[in-house]
Amino acid sequence: MSDAEINYTKEAFLNPYNLAFLIMAMLTAFFLSGNEAVFNIILVLAAAVELMYLGIVPRQERFQRLVRSQHAAERAKPPSQKEIFQLLTKHSQRRYVRLRKLEKDIAMNYRKLNYASQGLVESHLKKIDGLLDSYLNLLYQKERYEH
Repeated sequence: MSDAEINYTKEAFLNPYNLAFLIMAMLTAFFLSGNEAVFNIILVLAAAVELMYLGIVPRQERFQRLVRSQHAAERAKPPSQKEIFQLLTKHSQRRYVRLRKLEKDIAMNYRKLNYASQGLVESHLKKIDGLLDSYLNLLYQKERYEH
């Protein structure tokens, strides 16, 4: 997403601190709603502060750098295992699912063993899980290479 495509006003509005301010203003107005004049004053003041905030903050270079860095970090994030799985061909997906099923069968067989060997079970299952994650990444890299 280029700098021109980023809506800084939207980013400023969706800032968690801004949303917390709006919620607190609404709750304060709601709890003081016994007096309608106080209710209206609080809402008008909150709207005025919000408009000032949305008029000033999105134009600040520091805020724009923060938003750009957040977007860049989001784009640079590697795809999750689920996303990688979705990118595979059907044949590769079936191969991977077959191995995951085999992992579950191995885990069920290990669970039948006595209590003394359960400590080894967890370490073996973690190793198998790591190998399957690596296998998924290798399948993805193979398909990218072939493409």
